[in-house]
Amino acid sequence: MKITSSFVAVLLYTFTSMPAQAEPDDSLCATYFEKQIVRNHYFGYGGNPAAPPPIPSHDLRLVETKVVSALPATMAVSAQATPKRFNKIWNTIDAWGADKDVKIIITVDGWHAFAYPGKVPITKAKSRNGFYVIESEGGAGMRHKINTRELSSVYAVKLEASNGRSLRNVSFYDKRGDLVFAVHATEPGYDEDPDLVAAFDQTWAVVDQMPSACTD
Repeated sequence: MKITSSFVAVLLYTFTSMPAQAEPDDSLCATYFEKQIVRNHYFGYGGNPAAPPPIPSHDLRLVETKVVSALPATMAVSAQATPKRFNKIWNTIDAWGADKDVKIIITVDGWHAFAYPGKVPITKAKSRNGFYVIESEGGAGMRHKINTRELSSVYAVKLEASNGRSLRNVSFYDKRGDLVFAVHATEPGYDEDPDLVAAFDQTWAVVDQMPSACTD
């Protein structure tokens, strides 16, 4: 086979135009020292092992992705966010069931969080420019638009309380490491729906198989 200059040019163009795998943004990940203070906040004397991540984030003045990235791998798994990965993850949340009761958290400016009970928000629409519209109860509940191109990471978290029940949530973070949106499948102090527990486990598995948001 004779290799021509034009063939070589096509090969070079093909390989140089392929998108590179994004590297984790470790500036949004906990350092060794930050891991120690986060874990002490959760598990040290007087700690609350099932505190939602925004609480230690505010208490310790750490961006929230550093809090969740500080948790052991048995308690939190993460994925670098892309629109395609968001879609795959949210498809699993659609499968939780539109009639299931959850808690929804929406954060404004990375600090003021609004948490309220509702039904599982499911996919309503998605656009080519990365916007994803979700709603609950056919629009009679909440309706929210997420710019998936502005996300940095997705975390699935399971924190077990002393009563054996757990906080299970899926959280989406922006490029500053601030929470954008989260859904709690279960919470300590409330009865756990076994169907939601199983569905959350499926979401956890999908997040866990994706490239991690942090290098370690």
